[in-house]
Amino acid sequence: MVSNAKIVNADVQYLRDRSRENIHNYVTTTLPEQMENTLVGLNQLIHKLYQDIDNKDRSIKDKHNAISLIKDCYAMRLETLGAGALASDINKGRGNRGDYTIDEIKAISTTTS
Repeated sequence: MVSNAKIVNADVQYLRDRSRENIHNYVTTTLPEQMENTLVGLNQLIHKLYQDIDNKDRSIKDKHNAISLIKDCYAMRLETLGAGALASDINKGRGNRGDYTIDEIKAISTTTS
């Protein structure tokens, strides 16, 4: 029985280590790329919406809708930047440990948003 417990504990430790490594890789490579693509897309959309607002052929209703969409895009940009700051804080703040509690994550997310 003792050897079975050792094997199980070794397996659990291996799974924890792999999980930490996978999360680290996601936070340091995949997530920044996705965030950059999101921000580029939002910036392009905002630029296009401003062009629509400047277009004299657009109706007042269309211009109001464009302004509303611009406001939403800026809110999405802030959320994206806040999520990036949270991911960065999680990655840098704990090093390899990475075991934040729910309360700590909420505290970080409120200070970065």
